Amino acid sequence: GDQKRVATPASAIRDGADHIVVGRPVWKAPDPRAAARAITDELRDL
Repeated sequence: GDQKRVATPASAIRDGADHIVVGRPVWKAPDPRAAARAITDELRDL
């Protein structure tokens, strides 16, 4: 089943996560490469 604790990548890192796992937001995106890049860009700005 799906995870019970779900957060945005940025909020997970701000809340103390050492690692994140991202699946559907990337592989179900119309442009998975752009989706992954947007996530890494968001994390880089923290």
